Amino acid sequence: MPEPPQAPKPGGGKPWLTSALVVGSGLLVLGGSTVLGGWLWSRNNLVPWVSEQLSEILNRPVELGPLEQIGLSGVRVGPSTIPPTATDPDALSLEAVELRFSLLDLWRRELPLTLTLEQGELYLEQNAEGEWFNLDIDLPEQDPDRDPFIAIDLDTINVRDSQLTMVPYVEGDAEPLRVAIADLQGQLQLSDTFIDVPEDPNSPLETRQLNLALSGNSIQGGSIEVKGVVLLPPPQDSGAIADATDVPGPGLQARINLRTEEARATDILPLLDSFLENPLPVQFPTGVVSGQVDIESGGGAPTTVVGTARVEDASLITRGLPEALKNLEGDVRFRGRVIEFEGVTASLGELTARAGGTLDIDEGYDLSGQVNPFRPEQLTELYDVALPVSTTGNFLANVTMTGPLRRPVITTEVISQGPVTIDQVAFAMVEANTTLGGRDLVIDSFQALPQAGGSLTGSGRYSFGQPGQLALSIAGDRLPANALGQPYGLPDTVALGPVFLEGEVSGPLSQLTGTASWRAPAGDYPARGDLRLADNTLRFTDTFVQVAGGTLVGQGSLGLNSRQWESSIRADAVQLDQLGAGVDGVLNGVAQFSG
Repeated sequence: MPEPPQAPKPGGGKPWLTSALVVGSGLLVLGGSTVLGGWLWSRNNLVPWVSEQLSEILNRPVELGPLEQIGLSGVRVGPSTIPPTATDPDALSLEAVELRFSLLDLWRRELPLTLTLEQGELYLEQNAEGEWFNLDIDLPEQDPDRDPFIAIDLDTINVRDSQLTMVPYVEGDAEPLRVAIADLQGQLQLSDTFIDVPEDPNSPLETRQLNLALSGNSIQGGSIEVKGVVLLPPPQDSGAIADATDVPGPGLQARINLRTEEARATDILPLLDSFLENPLPVQFPTGVVSGQVDIESGGGAPTTVVGTARVEDASLITRGLPEALKNLEGDVRFRGRVIEFEGVTASLGELTARAGGTLDIDEGYDLSGQVNPFRPEQLTELYDVALPVSTTGNFLANVTMTGPLRRPVITTEVISQGPVTIDQVAFAMVEANTTLGGRDLVIDSFQALPQAGGSLTGSGRYSFGQPGQLALSIAGDRLPANALGQPYGLPDTVALGPVFLEGEVSGPLSQLTGTASWRAPAGDYPARGDLRLADNTLRFTDTFVQVAGGTLVGQGSLGLNSRQWESSIRADAVQLDQLGAGVDGVLNGVAQFSG
């Protein structure tokens, strides 16, 4: 008879299911405990711990605000700051900060961290060494003496609705400009990279790379967008024997793309200037700039800028000009270390001009331009000087600027356009070539052609000051004395013939003094004499005229302001019969004349 079936033993059947349930429950409890523990740790300890870790990484106090929200993917804290220090005025204040991470990363003792900065106000001040950032990032993995409980890896920083204020460095007591950008949005990403340092036996060296993309609107108007890469210097304990660069921002290497749309020149140009070893000797108080440039700085090489820009409604201040250039417009091309100007127009006082050329940051200026037709009074009013005699007419000027940036040399060619009247003498053409360097205006050459004939040439120097000083050498060749003298009352009964003249004039324009010698050998009566200028009075001295076998010796004066003249003439042995007087005899005597 068959045996009855045995009853199943308690706990028999599917043992794997029981094991799975037990293990699964354990893992669930463990996972839940881990998450709960991580959540509790985040709630109670994360914010002060992150503040401490960020302070050590940045070597700056970081003060995170109170905890506002907490979740499985991160936390949100309230108002936070990175305050200025005694040696670094840079500062950051934030309305809120979001810290994004995974709680499971805490289990692995790693914390890849993403920060979102909301409604921040960042203040950056460039120091005397040209540094915008004095960053000394001390990452845990780069410090063998540090073994943190949890390693922070700060890889992404998002920026929302913030404001950036940048203050470029200026020397002396000059008031620094502030560049303020509002509605700032963007992202910064940090990553590990390697750079070559040929002088270092440990090259390549590990460092951090910062990729940035930011955009905003200037407080003054216009939009600004910045993208690029910044290589931070290797850690000081990495074995590097040399900084990554010897130019502004020691140790930093940057490749920045800057785009602007109708931004203000007072925002853009100071920032460009801040990357150069020496600031450009110009200032732009006003103006609108649109364009884009690529800036490379660091790596042991001088800063280079490549790109184009359009400048409109600008003003420019530089040494050597009595006032600001205004209404400046034109195109600018940046070619590394050379800046090209195309189709630039501007006004200086009542003068208008157009110009072009290059400015080489290393070699200096190579600019040329033309001043549109102008009147002498427009120029004298601009420089606040007065000509010793009235001058009317129109002139054109061709100008070039060459030489080093700090010591430019300006050469000018001034040419009359049509007839010119100086005092009461009409000239068919007046031309002058000058060179301005420092405080002296050298008159390389001067030529004036009277309408009646002959020429007047000269050269000299004008030194700017209070008052300015003129030193001028002049020479007259075949000047028509009768025609030139008629406006001053010289009688035309005697033909003086062509006059030759040599003289010197010096002193302030309002009180010129000078001497000259003249001769008229081909007139009806050959003559010669000396002239002296002082107190706006032209004096005739030692004047000798050969007349009828005798000599007339004269002296006199002409007031340049009053137009009054007087003279005294002494006759010696003048043969009356040779004068056609119808009488014989010799004339000796003195006569006085005035008018």
